[in-house]
Amino acid sequence: MASTDKKAYLMTIVARLAIRDYPTLIGDLLLSGPELPGFAPALPTVKDVAARFPPGSNPVPRATGQKIAMITDQLVVGWSGQLGTARDVICELRRKSASATFTMASLNQHFDSLSPAVWKDIGLLGFIRDPNGIAQFTRHAEEVKTTLFGNVGLLGSGCADVEQFLTGLKQLPNGMERKMNALEQSLGFALHLTGTFLSLEQMTAESISKYYGAGYEITSLMGERFEKMGDVTYIFWKAIAHDGQPRLDKQPMQLFRYAYIGDMLVIRAFSFEGSAQSLRARDDLHYVTPVYRDATPTEQSWVDTPATAPAPALDAPWLCNYILTTLPNDKVGILTLVCLKGQSDDKWVRITETPVGTDVRIEIEVSQEFLDLVGRQIGEQLKTTS
Repeated sequence: MASTDKKAYLMTIVARLAIRDYPTLIGDLLLSGPELPGFAPALPTVKDVAARFPPGSNPVPRATGQKIAMITDQLVVGWSGQLGTARDVICELRRKSASATFTMASLNQHFDSLSPAVWKDIGLLGFIRDPNGIAQFTRHAEEVKTTLFGNVGLLGSGCADVEQFLTGLKQLPNGMERKMNALEQSLGFALHLTGTFLSLEQMTAESISKYYGAGYEITSLMGERFEKMGDVTYIFWKAIAHDGQPRLDKQPMQLFRYAYIGDMLVIRAFSFEGSAQSLRARDDLHYVTPVYRDATPTEQSWVDTPATAPAPALDAPWLCNYILTTLPNDKVGILTLVCLKGQSDDKWVRITETPVGTDVRIEIEVSQEFLDLVGRQIGEQLKTTS
């Protein structure tokens, strides 16, 4: 929640797509702007951001912020461009929605009434649910035709990377033990996409150099209302092939626990650092405000005094495992295993936190079934690259 003035501009990635007709909106968190001498942003994903942007760079990563705005539970908007203009437009949408419900027609009328200068500053895309059903809208965004997702709307500096990812897919992921329903497949694919991009960011930080990333939000239709997806833990593992046999490291490289306190996104970033002989934990909290408001005094106190801040437990209903493997062709394979609590995850990975004095002991246990599954899946990857 580092300060960002209203003139700061934004590079980003926001994607609007329908997965088996389920509307899904995905947005990153990185805010970029003019260099501030002596200022080093704290990002969940990349520790030493300043080292990647030498003095005089412009723009530079400055902070994190939510790119998806819930106007109501029937209208959700993703944005890119000038932060100040986006805030003004979205605040006005929320103000008008408090007294009258938008339809697709009235929303278009509202957008058409805005000054042309607005659309030189920002782009918008999103979904609305009105009496005629669910409609999607795009203002100053790219439209890409895909085989699996139909027309996809994209905003920001990461458009080419997301387009390549989406157009390269030949089929949607599915359940291993049962067939997934449309909502589960929609959320599962969104977690596959965001986890893959987070994996690549931790390996190379290339997305940060392209001014997008630092984390992702997912919004979809849950029942009869749009909701952001919280209660997710991303777990990143490294595997190596020893004598042709895949072997998973004993500890994951990184965990990100996502949760919402009201409309504030909380990210708990946990990792093990050091050697096996002197392993230590890094446990940080990051707070990400929505575009339409600043942090409250209470929320700012969490940043100023982390010991008083609420921290979500690392265990979550959605446990998403990403296994990074170096393949013989020097490429990196990323295996995604997404679990919903009460199903496979109870047999795969378990995270426990036990208070020990003023500290917390964290244990991450994996089952033999999980290890066997990872071995089989990576073995298939190795066969296709041999």
